[in-house]
Amino acid sequence: MYKRQIYDYYIDDDSEEEIDSCYDSFYESLSDQGITLTEADEEYLRNTIKTEFEDFEDNDYWTWNSSRDKNANPKLETAIKNNECCFSQRIIDSCMEKIRRGQTKIFPGEDKIPKNLNFITNSGDKYYAHISSIKILTENTQEAFATAFAGSDDIIVIAFETTDKSRVVAFGLTYINVSSDDPAYNNFKNASYYRSKKVAIFDLTDINAVVYSMSECFVYIHSDSPLAKNLTPALTYYNQQLSLINQKAETVKIHVNLTLLRDYFEVFKNLVVDEGLLVIPVLDKPVRLKSMTLLVNDTNGKNSKYDFYEGTLSPVSKDDANAFHELLEKQNVELPRGTELALLDLIDLNDRDIYLFRRVLTDADSISCAIVNNIEGDRVRLKRIISGIENALVNNVANTNLVETICKNDISLSCDLDKEYEPDYDYLEELQASYPTLAENLEQLIAVDKILQMHDNDIDIMLVQGPPGTGKTELILALAKELAKADFNTLITSNVHVACDNIVDRLINNKDIVLKRYTSIHGDRYEKEIVENKKKYIENQVLEGFKCKDGTIKSKAVYDIICSRVAEANDKLTKILNTKNQYEKDIKQYNDLLHKKIDLNAHVIALKKQLVAMSKSTKPIIEEKKKIQTKITEIEKEVVRYEKDIAANQRELKASSSKFEEETKELNALYSAVSDQESTIESSNAQINEMIKQNASIETANYF
Repeated sequence: MYKRQIYDYYIDDDSEEEIDSCYDSFYESLSDQGITLTEADEEYLRNTIKTEFEDFEDNDYWTWNSSRDKNANPKLETAIKNNECCFSQRIIDSCMEKIRRGQTKIFPGEDKIPKNLNFITNSGDKYYAHISSIKILTENTQEAFATAFAGSDDIIVIAFETTDKSRVVAFGLTYINVSSDDPAYNNFKNASYYRSKKVAIFDLTDINAVVYSMSECFVYIHSDSPLAKNLTPALTYYNQQLSLINQKAETVKIHVNLTLLRDYFEVFKNLVVDEGLLVIPVLDKPVRLKSMTLLVNDTNGKNSKYDFYEGTLSPVSKDDANAFHELLEKQNVELPRGTELALLDLIDLNDRDIYLFRRVLTDADSISCAIVNNIEGDRVRLKRIISGIENALVNNVANTNLVETICKNDISLSCDLDKEYEPDYDYLEELQASYPTLAENLEQLIAVDKILQMHDNDIDIMLVQGPPGTGKTELILALAKELAKADFNTLITSNVHVACDNIVDRLINNKDIVLKRYTSIHGDRYEKEIVENKKKYIENQVLEGFKCKDGTIKSKAVYDIICSRVAEANDKLTKILNTKNQYEKDIKQYNDLLHKKIDLNAHVIALKKQLVAMSKSTKPIIEEKKKIQTKITEIEKEVVRYEKDIAANQRELKASSSKFEEETKELNALYSAVSDQESTIESSNAQINEMIKQNASIETANYF
């Protein structure tokens, strides 16, 4: 099926040359729209053009149309116009992202843009429509849509305003199908859909255009996942919470007893072991705040506001409050009447924010301080939770078994270690001696012991949970060290970089552990941290005698040689990576030149069209034709120059590739040499040991 289009050409004569010119222009136009013609299509197109020329009399244009598709589904068209449909989120997001990046043309079937658009109606009916064209409009008006889809053979047009309403992306749909036998029907499973508010409907010739707003939409998940039963209520709940925050969010303000906190800051700071937690005295009844803003008034009359999205505040339990009161009494700190205790959780804040938070609380110039719920932080947190649930519903998670186990609350069934667990009391005593911060908490020590026994008992998952201040961070640090001693690798992950930063800061100086950081954030700080940690690990091993399979390297000179070889290998690797980066830059430059060539070719075709249209004009127009022809010649020369540049870049790319292969071979040879050196060292150690044995035998013989 071809799109119904109208092309205007001035007809000079019905010569073969004129027909060929018109055919070439028409063919290029179809190719630009992503339409591929078979040989039969090409023959039909040429015959149609020839027939139009032969029948031409007084008209100054001709039209070539396909017949209007009659596969429309009236029920679906009604649902679309009545705002009773959800539309595939992935397709719409892909188009919106391209528009955000400045792209002005989008074609179905190109660059991850599908050829079909999926629908689900309120009644649960499933459809998909063939996308015949995608238009980007700069205004949402009847005239804009009528111009963009003039003479179109589409059934209906679906359009979405961007969030800033400056542009509209419109999908022209040609046919609608509901057959479950079609392969595209499978796309409905485990997919996200947008349900949006309808803002306009335009009655065009033979078709309707329905416009929706991207700023007023929410996501509907159609999932056949076994988790849907467990996660869908949670998704509904968090969407409702987000909606309540967006509609009307109440402000909660809790005043801090700043004088008492400032006078006894060290005492309050030491009430809990974890450095990321802080007990503070407050003048209002504390409630749980999952995101905070700090409001401070100082002696200069300045009002300051500090946002901490990842910081939380919560009331302390009755038992914890009694324990804290006893500790305060031992330090001769008495809480005034009306003052209660609250717990600040700053673990997920970065070092700078933690320093800022504590500086504000202890600043002598601060007169008053209040902690307020941060509405924007709550909004960000809820969106992150909603995104996680949506990914789980469409199976876009790394470990579906883990998610399913947690969602179904079957951890006790899959991880019932208590039936097989036998405490290793000697090991528990070692843990008490090694980790003083955990020594008084038997449950944490037992948790470490249980985790170390998981491998032997074929247990995959164990969940350790606890409220703020119970020592989870200390437990993670102890586990990382103990697992390293047992020759296990440990992966520590979090939904925020700051939490991983806190663990890294605590482990970075440990010489028994080598850290490897996997993060989307790169920079000198992270690279330096990892390199320094590896150096400390190697130095520690050398001081104790570098551990090898068959012996120990006692010679500092041999160690220096190995380090030198490793440094050379790293230098080679750096050069190879630089070559790779240059190779990628050359490829990008090549692609840019290719795109310029395509744009220039399109410009040449447009100019040729102008020449055909102006062939019967007066003398001034003929002069303009000559100018255009000159310009075409210049552009063609520029195209030739670009083609030469492309050829030169291809040669450079080939040379870069050869150089990359040569340096890779050199690096492999160097690594082979290092391996040979290690073999020589191991052989030398064996000879030394043999000589020691012979020497011992000689001494024994001399003794007798």
